[in-house]
Amino acid sequence: CQGRVEEAVAQVETSLAHDPLSQWAGFQRAWTLLAVGDARGALEQAWRALVLDSNFALGHFLLGLIYQRMEMVDEALTELDYARSSSPSSPIILAALGHVHATSGAPEQAQAALEELTALSQRRYVSPYCLAVVHAGLDDRDSCVAELERALNGRDIHLQWMYVDPRLSSLRCSDDRIISLLNRMGLQRPAPAASITPNKSAAPS
Repeated sequence: CQGRVEEAVAQVETSLAHDPLSQWAGFQRAWTLLAVGDARGALEQAWRALVLDSNFALGHFLLGLIYQRMEMVDEALTELDYARSSSPSSPIILAALGHVHATSGAPEQAQAALEELTALSQRRYVSPYCLAVVHAGLDDRDSCVAELERALNGRDIHLQWMYVDPRLSSLRCSDDRIISLLNRMGLQRPAPAASITPNKSAAPS
């Protein structure tokens, strides 16, 4: 969180040094680098993790997020589609696909992802955070906030991402409801950062 970036990076560096062949440690390092804004470093680390197992679904998921941050939409969709083929019922992967579609001019596909997540929630637990991510991509702030509130009420573990997730960056710094939610979690308002924002011309009316 705020003010502890160096500590977070040091922790994952230590973990990876102790077990350099751990894909999970490599994934954590790549995610941390992405969270602190080092997309290039995150990309290199994610590829290192995938060298150990090219079918590592979380590795391809993270590559998708990294490519989206780098505005490489086709590459992001390719990696996320591959991640989904390896883990077809993963809500976080489906939500990531929905967000990329929402922010790249394909709101109908984003809505389809929302419908699929809702249907999936009838069979298994789906984090409200996943739904919030897609709503954020569609610039549906009311629905995004409602899902984040539901996640907070349910003590959802995915909320640990909210402070650093680039897909929510614009909301963190501009929507008082999100700022209030962060405060209730014991976090301060973050400084403005580069974000993944919706394609306004493609957002549904």
